[in-house]
Amino acid sequence: MLYPTDNKKPAGTGNLAGLQLSEIIMNQFPSHSQTPKFDSNKSQTSQILYQEPTPEEMKRRSNAFSNFFAFLVLFALFFSLGCMIIVTAERESANQVAAVAKVVEDAK
Repeated sequence: MLYPTDNKKPAGTGNLAGLQLSEIIMNQFPSHSQTPKFDSNKSQTSQILYQEPTPEEMKRRSNAFSNFFAFLVLFALFFSLGCMIIVTAERESANQVAAVAKVVEDAK
């Protein structure tokens, strides 16, 4: 029997000699962990987990229709981005020209 709070039993006696009080208490109560105990020698790979690809899966499937439209989407994206940059630069340039013209007009 363990006496974790009773000071009548001297330390170092019995079969738990040299253990700390927390270790004694931890050994008394079962673990409530839901983690399963795994067998370290059991192999985690089998033929069911990995199978060689079939010849049908190895064939390269090229779908020209989907490739064309993927390229078309990318082209439209980058073309519109370029157009937006050019339009923004033109507006900024026009604003700067207008600001300089206003300053020159006010200086007269």
